[in-house]
Amino acid sequence: MNIIEKYQLPATITVCIVKDKGLYVASLQEYAGCMTEADDMFDLFSNITDMVLTYFNVSRKDALNSNLYYLPKLEQFQKKKKQIQKKNVPLEFYYFHSLNNGNSNLWSKTN
Repeated sequence: MNIIEKYQLPATITVCIVKDKGLYVASLQEYAGCMTEADDMFDLFSNITDMVLTYFNVSRKDALNSNLYYLPKLEQFQKKKKQIQKKNVPLEFYYFHSLNNGNSNLWSKTN
């Protein structure tokens, strides 16, 4: 059984992101109390994945072994990136498994 099935993780989440006082702040509207922040987008995306896995009580061992990330589609993110500087912007995030080819900019969507 994979991690998505084992913990009944959502295939997509809606993340609202805003830049506030120099920090990027993300919240999940569907899940009360889910918020995280980071100095930059790279760390924010990592924190969002950690936030979701924590909310669904995924064990640390399973989380570390899964190579699972919640990320927005690149074209959607690029279209809305400038808006994030000014207002709370909702983005759809999808779960991905990282490719182990040394290129951190590539992901493989799983269904």
